[in-house]
Amino acid sequence: MTEERSPLEMALDLFVFAPVGMLLTLTEDLPKLVEKGRGRIESQLGMARMMGEMAAPQLQTEATKLVKGLLDRVPAPGPPLAGPPSAASPPAARPSVPDPVAETKPASQVPRTAAAETPAEPPAGSPVPRPAASVASASPTSLAIPGYDSLSAMQVVSRLAGLSRSELEAVRSYEEAHRHRKTIMNRAEQLLAEAS
Repeated sequence: MTEERSPLEMALDLFVFAPVGMLLTLTEDLPKLVEKGRGRIESQLGMARMMGEMAAPQLQTEATKLVKGLLDRVPAPGPPLAGPPSAASPPAARPSVPDPVAETKPASQVPRTAAAETPAEPPAGSPVPRPAASVASASPTSLAIPGYDSLSAMQVVSRLAGLSRSELEAVRSYEEAHRHRKTIMNRAEQLLAEAS
């Protein structure tokens, strides 16, 4: 039968003898523990380094494809934005280029193409073209969204829901005429369709 120990003896065991015993054991076993830890870490680092060397070319290829794909989606910069055309100066007429085949043959012998006979229809689901007058009248100052030209597409889209039908049409017309941001044009089309 074990004899009962006093609280003082138990406290001495816990706070004095146990730490001294651990310290002695640690000093004796420390070199073995260091070697064991070093061996484990070095083997794992070597494996990670080897896998990294194998994966690096693949990651570089994937990153290059991703960057190229993103660059392909960025539209080419267009002409600088100009103010709305004034009513006093009508747009310049496009010079007509004479067709040498039509000039040398009688009208009955000039071949007619199907595209010339019937006007092309926009694909289903595409926005209906707007008259030139509404596009020309849209300007950033006439839009219901302050600082329109300085906002990103996502900032504009978040403000579209509170606009009236005429304000949505003005935003869509301005975007079609200037920056062609599909996110804004598509969301304006959705809201206009929901309003009708």
